[in-house]
Amino acid sequence: MNRFKLALRLLWRDGRSGELTILFCALIIAVSGSTTISLFTDRLQATMNRQAAEFLAADLVISSPQPITSDWLQRATEINLKQSQAIEFSSVLMENNELLLSSVKAVTHLYPLRGHLKISDSDDTHQKVVQHSPLVGQVWVEQRVLSALKLKLGDSLTIGDKLLNISQILTYEPDKQGDFYSLSPRVLMNEADLAATRIIQLGSRVRYFYQFSGEARTILQFKQYVKPYLNPSQRLVDIHEDRPEIGNALTRAERYLGLSSTVVILIAGVAIAMATRRYSERHFDSAAILRCLGCRQYDILGLFIWQFLLLGMIASSIGCVIGWISQQGLFYLLQKLLPAEVVAPSELALLIGWLTGLIILFGFALPPLLRLKKVSALRVLRRDLEPLPSSAWLVYGLALSLIGGLIGLYTQNWQMTTIIIGGSCIALFIIGSLIYFSLQSIRKLLPYLILSKRFALQSLLSQLPATISQILAFSLTLTAMILTLTVRNDLLIDWQKQLPIDTANHFVLNIFPNQLADFQTDLKHYRIPSNRLYPMVSGRLVAVNGEPIQQRVIAGSEGDN
Repeated sequence: MNRFKLALRLLWRDGRSGELTILFCALIIAVSGSTTISLFTDRLQATMNRQAAEFLAADLVISSPQPITSDWLQRATEINLKQSQAIEFSSVLMENNELLLSSVKAVTHLYPLRGHLKISDSDDTHQKVVQHSPLVGQVWVEQRVLSALKLKLGDSLTIGDKLLNISQILTYEPDKQGDFYSLSPRVLMNEADLAATRIIQLGSRVRYFYQFSGEARTILQFKQYVKPYLNPSQRLVDIHEDRPEIGNALTRAERYLGLSSTVVILIAGVAIAMATRRYSERHFDSAAILRCLGCRQYDILGLFIWQFLLLGMIASSIGCVIGWISQQGLFYLLQKLLPAEVVAPSELALLIGWLTGLIILFGFALPPLLRLKKVSALRVLRRDLEPLPSSAWLVYGLALSLIGGLIGLYTQNWQMTTIIIGGSCIALFIIGSLIYFSLQSIRKLLPYLILSKRFALQSLLSQLPATISQILAFSLTLTAMILTLTVRNDLLIDWQKQLPIDTANHFVLNIFPNQLADFQTDLKHYRIPSNRLYPMVSGRLVAVNGEPIQQRVIAGSEGDN
């Protein structure tokens, strides 16, 4: 307690004298910057993941050609996951002497768990957003069904042996699949009516989708529970697996935002290291006096660690408040570019920002502080007696460990972290060597310089290690800032290149031979560019260049090869 009170008094004295001003401001900037990005990225990633989950209508989906075991559903209930089910199959509808191949989807009452459905009760463009499935005895159909079968709202549609009332026009569903069968017009019905249709028989081509939603931790727990029991015909999919084009974009965005966080931490760490070094040099005399008064080395180190701990807690708290306000301002400024509804800030992200401040402080400030415990009591008599510097391995090891740990934490990619750290070490060694030889070459210019410039250059050359480290620090800071801007531009260009400018966004199916000429004439009349028209047939791929397809495609690859 006495040591804590003494540390508090010394901290108050140094604060009033301005000794800690630069260090305190640097830490506040570091924490506010990292907290701002931490909160911003956490909210943005959560929002992106939530919106991306709408493409599955859930957070996690089990796809299976047959019903899954009830044990899995029971497990999901035990851990409080919401559940819904969708059963998809193709069926030929026949009304008013017209035939139509349609894609029927029977869903439970909680569908969709994520996202929404859009329906309309007329032929105009007015749409209504709903988050529930059709009622029992009702069916929602796409406009193409009405046109092809010469039906209208309120008419009855026969699916198998069941007569259902067409109550709404379906205009949008969040999880519509992208396979061949999904191109057929959709018919959405309640799962409670499915048994009465008697349409699913032995040998029917049916796909069952079991959808789950809940907290990310619970979803991961359920995913790890189910995965070992999946058979080859079942798939466990989330947004990164089922929608790779969206998952890849999310991954790139997360890595870029993580890199931005690392750049802020790196710049702040350099500032803290330089400020702490200056602080420790000014306290050599104080440490020598404490040694004369009987303090041991670890007592002196403990005093300064207590001071920095208190300083870090205060500065981190202020930085977190500034970070909270800053990220709110960012979302306000970017509200036109972001979704209308953004996930609320997470307390965990705020805590990570607060802890990051303490980690940055001690990771970069501890090596200079270690010199204070090595101050000799003789410095009271000999001012030129300075403690030995800390081991270079300790200084650089702590900094590298800190940076590596934070990069891995933010990017969640240890392979990329290793590449970044390894490449940075090699680059720093090469650049440091170039700086050293450049300074040695400049030494030859001393006799030819005027007196003021000669003194300035001699001051730099007299403390060569410190000069090299400062040049490296500023160079690294500027490089990190330029790298962030470069990666941002490359990221946007890469996203834009994923789809060519003339990528098709409308598709026409079921054009009969007698309609082909008129359709092509209409395209030319309205100056609509299009690809060639191809006949569509069903088939089975059995070999590629004489190689059986079973040997070319491995199980679970989804036919990638």
